Amino acid sequence: MIPINKGIYLYEFQKINIPLPTHSFLISENEKGYCNVCGKYCEKDETVLCQKCGIIVHYNCSEHAYSYCLTKLSYLSGYTLILEEYLAASYTPHQPHLIIESTTHPFICQSCNSEIKGKCYRCLCCDSVFHIDCKPLRDCKLCRTSDPLQHHMLHGADKFCFVCRESIERKAGFHCCWCSVNVHAKCLSLLPSHCSYGKFASVLTKPHIESNLLVVDCVNKSNEFYWSLLHLNPRQLVYSIKDYKSQIIVYCQNLQNFNSKLSLFTNENKIIVTNGDLAQTFGWNIPFKDVIQNITHSVEINCDIWNISHLNKEFCCYCGIGIDAYQLRTKENELIKIMLEKHIHVFLGDKQLNLKGLCGIIFMNIPFYQSTKFVDQLDATLNDRLIEIIGFTSANHFAVCKSGCLMPKHIGTSRIIKVVVFEEIDFEIDGCLLKLSRGVYVIQSFRQLTFLAYKKR
Repeated sequence: MIPINKGIYLYEFQKINIPLPTHSFLISENEKGYCNVCGKYCEKDETVLCQKCGIIVHYNCSEHAYSYCLTKLSYLSGYTLILEEYLAASYTPHQPHLIIESTTHPFICQSCNSEIKGKCYRCLCCDSVFHIDCKPLRDCKLCRTSDPLQHHMLHGADKFCFVCRESIERKAGFHCCWCSVNVHAKCLSLLPSHCSYGKFASVLTKPHIESNLLVVDCVNKSNEFYWSLLHLNPRQLVYSIKDYKSQIIVYCQNLQNFNSKLSLFTNENKIIVTNGDLAQTFGWNIPFKDVIQNITHSVEINCDIWNISHLNKEFCCYCGIGIDAYQLRTKENELIKIMLEKHIHVFLGDKQLNLKGLCGIIFMNIPFYQSTKFVDQLDATLNDRLIEIIGFTSANHFAVCKSGCLMPKHIGTSRIIKVVVFEEIDFEIDGCLLKLSRGVYVIQSFRQLTFLAYKKR
């Protein structure tokens, strides 16, 4: 796997050009199969065969055979081949694809233009896929330019040709990885060279813009991204620092197909969260394609960010001590009795909280806890520097409240909370499990972040 460096890539790319045909075709009377260019079946009397790589195409399609002529050993065709000199216009070793091992549904290899399914190599930037044995020779998508954007065409197309409006068979065509336009190989010369970026142009980062417009961070726990914001670079690559399985690429073709758990950051770090309790709070628990289309119709809401001293942790949603953290750790609904008063003292400002009979408390900055409303929406004002405190008398009480059948016990509100721990106890911050060891911890808000809330039209 090519190492991925955090930061902004500032490579200078030349204009993207369609690769030059490099095949050497001969008429073949014995070969038959599907044309590598148009995807239609080739009869014996209309087939030409590349004597170097073995692909077959219609005679009339040979001038549009833009796939790379790969050098390989073909025992079936009887050819012993060497690597064809690469003649595509833009690739240099300084403009690499960001390659990882991956799997794919049936699609088209960007090197040999034949079908690929299952294990493959995938570029994290332009989403090109390659057979394991094929070399990713084509240049990666443009990441910085002062010129108007040209289409970046990749092998493989769906549905209908943008130029002739006829169907594209067996994915035998090209698509632009910026604007998603689909086109037959024979129609490429008729396609306007200027790329419009497609219907999501208003939210895509253009390669001529150096500022960060959109950040996508596929983290599972909300508190992870507050002090490690990942800024989108012009290649539109972002990834989780700790989990490479969370790599997400935003490019126009598949924007509307995301159902992942995403957090989006617009310019000036205004945040849209599309999963979990924050999504419910701000109204973004809607299909992702609707999120993208409604960003421009959102309203700004400031939200308190709460700091926990001595832990170097912040949270936006909630933190809990006792039964909720214990059940998060065990993943079991045990009817265990945790006596908070034997582990901690809690002070709301100067007033000590009475913990007698409580097995857990949660400090709530938002109304929702794991998709269940625990606090009345009117009480949970997000930017008043106040936090709501709720309590649970037993594991059964906690379970019933989580089911939505009962509201938790509301204890009060406070601007500053002091927790004195004299015996270690389970603790959770926005779903992340920790242990509170002996000591004094102060919870208070020092700053705010600007979120975008969905405003239905």
